[in-house]
Amino acid sequence: MGLYDTVHVPVELLKAQVDTRIQKYAGLLKGDVTDFQTKDLESCMQDLYFKKVDGGYLLHEEKVDGTLVKINGGKSIHDFYFEEKSRTCLPALITETICLYDYYNSDTIDISIDLKVKVVDGFFISMECIEYEERDPKPRIAQLNETMQRLKESAAYYKTFRGKLAFAARKVLLKIHRNMYKFNNWLQKLAFKL
Repeated sequence: MGLYDTVHVPVELLKAQVDTRIQKYAGLLKGDVTDFQTKDLESCMQDLYFKKVDGGYLLHEEKVDGTLVKINGGKSIHDFYFEEKSRTCLPALITETICLYDYYNSDTIDISIDLKVKVVDGFFISMECIEYEERDPKPRIAQLNETMQRLKESAAYYKTFRGKLAFAARKVLLKIHRNMYKFNNWLQKLAFKL
């Protein structure tokens, strides 16, 4: 899939649209904000927000400054946390049409939605639903249940004597494979030098 950016859109903005598909999608959401992905911006995993400003919605980025604090001696990645010092709102003053997409799933309905959002000088102008698909969640749920059952069976197998033996044999074979791969690479380098 590659890199993308996340655009946080207020649910009230979605509910205010005239398209009933967008309204239906927004009606299913819990919370005040929902997240969409886009590849139409810089695709560098940044977060952008639509924020209500002067009666309209302004696209902005939040710049967070802080420091990394070490705890427990800082011997592993889990021994650090980020202490926020300040948060600054930086308007994204772009004029562009951005395609946003999301996938919503629940026990009753699955929805795939793509929106085309027009932004002028960072301000929201219009929103159009370019793709909308509702699916029955039963096949997805059945596949998930089947996968979970297979995982349980696999975990139970590896607790048996035969499973423990197979796991140990697999570990030994993988180690042999890695060593043969390294040896093969060494032979190729040697051959190129000759």
